[in-house]
Amino acid sequence: MSLASRLTKATRSAAAAFRRSFDAAGGSGRWPTAAFMPSQASAALAVRDQLRSKVNYLTTNAPIAAAIVDAWQVNLVGDGPSVRSGHPDRAMRRALEAAWGKVYRKADIEGGDLVSVLNRVVREMVTGGECFVRLLTTPRGELRLQILPVAQIDASINRELPDGGIVVAGIERGPNGEPRAYWVLPASPDSAFPAMVGPARRIPASELCHIFEPRHAGQMRGVSWLAPVATSILELDATQDAAVMKAKVSCLMAGFIRNLEGASDADVADGELSLEPGVLRKLGAHEDITFTPTADFAGINEFLVHMQRTIASGAGIPYEFASGDLSRTNYSSAKYGGEAFKRRCRAVRSSVLVSRLLQPAWERCVTLEILSGRLHAPGFEIAPDPFFDVAFLFPEWAALDPSKETSADVEALQAGLRSRAEIIAARGRDIEEVDAEIAADTFVPRATTTAKETVNA
Repeated sequence: MSLASRLTKATRSAAAAFRRSFDAAGGSGRWPTAAFMPSQASAALAVRDQLRSKVNYLTTNAPIAAAIVDAWQVNLVGDGPSVRSGHPDRAMRRALEAAWGKVYRKADIEGGDLVSVLNRVVREMVTGGECFVRLLTTPRGELRLQILPVAQIDASINRELPDGGIVVAGIERGPNGEPRAYWVLPASPDSAFPAMVGPARRIPASELCHIFEPRHAGQMRGVSWLAPVATSILELDATQDAAVMKAKVSCLMAGFIRNLEGASDADVADGELSLEPGVLRKLGAHEDITFTPTADFAGINEFLVHMQRTIASGAGIPYEFASGDLSRTNYSSAKYGGEAFKRRCRAVRSSVLVSRLLQPAWERCVTLEILSGRLHAPGFEIAPDPFFDVAFLFPEWAALDPSKETSADVEALQAGLRSRAEIIAARGRDIEEVDAEIAADTFVPRATTTAKETVNA
C-alpha cells in the first residue's frame, strides 16, 4: 500500500472517530440555529433583567401565571414556620425560642411579621429568580429584615480584584468562590425618586442574604422559575383570547334572504350591511335563505387543557394548582401528584429558605440578644454552635383523607417504623409542645359502649 493510501485511510479513521453520533449534536436542519446555550452562567446574566420584566407582565395579566406564583407561595410558606432550638439545656431552648418569637412578630422593617417577609421572598424568587434581604439592627439591638429590589444590586460592576477575587453583576466573591460582599445602590433605579440613586456601596455578605436556587455551577444570579414556560403562557393567553373572539363571532348568526330573480326590495343602505344576532336581512325577493356558518369548537377544551398541563409541569406544580380544575382528579392521582410536589417544596424550604435566610437570621437574632445583655448565655464565646442549632418546622399540608393517613401513622408507630417525634415533626409541630398541650388538656374522652355490650351487661 502506498504512502498516500495509508494517509487517506488514517484520515478517514480519524474522521470516523470524531464523528458526531448524537443527533442533537449533529448539524442537520432539524435543530434550530439559535437553539444553543454554550454557557448557562453567561446566558443567565445576559437575559436576567429582560426575562424578569416579561414574567412580571405575565404574572400581572395572565391568570395561569398568577396562579402558579400563588401556588408556590402558599405551599412553600403557608402559615409560616415554627422554630425548635437544638440547645441541650431546656431553659435555654425556651429562652432562645422566646427571643425568636419577638423577631417573628415584627420581622419586616416596613411593618409585618416573618410570614409577610417570606411571602414576598417567594414571589420575588419565582418571578425574578432571586431576592435580596438585608439584616438590619435597630437602635435597641433587635433584628429586622429589609427586602431590597433586585435592581438595587448594581449589576454594572464587573471586575477582577487584586487578591484573586471577582465582582460579577454586583456580587463580590473571593478566590475560592465564597460570597464576600454585595454592591448596593442607595435606591432602586426604577424607584419613585431616581435622583436619589448614587454610587453603589459595598455591603458585606454577613449583612445581606441572597436567596436564589442555583441550578448549575458558577451561577451568580437567579433566573425566573417561569423561564421554561413564559412563551407557552403567552401563547395560551392568546389562544384563549382567540377562542373567546371566535365564540363572539359565532353568536352573530344571521340569515340572508336572497333574490333569485333580481328584485330590488333589499333593505341594504348605501352598500353597508350591519350584522346582529338573530337578524334576517332581505337582499331581494323571498326566494332563498342562507345562514352564516357557525364556528366549530370541537376539541378546543382538550387542547387548552393540554397546554395548561404542559405549563404546570414546566413550572413544577400540579395541574390542579395552576388551573383550579379538580374535575378529573381522584384520591390516587391527587395523592401521587401531591407527594412529588411536597418533596420538591421540602427541598426548596431546606436548601433555599432555611439555609439562605432563616438560619442566618436566627444566628443574627441569637447574637444580638446575647450581646445586648437580654439573654445570659455562658459559654457562647467558646462554643456558639449549640446556640445556633435550630430546626424550622413548616406547617404540613392538609390531609386528603385524615382517617387513612392517621391510621397509617399509627400502624407505622406500632410496628416500630416511625417515631412520635418524626410523625409530629412531619405535621409541622414540636413534640415537646404537643406533649405539654396534652398534659394540660382537661378534656377526658367519654367511654362509649356498643349495643351488644349493653345487652350482655
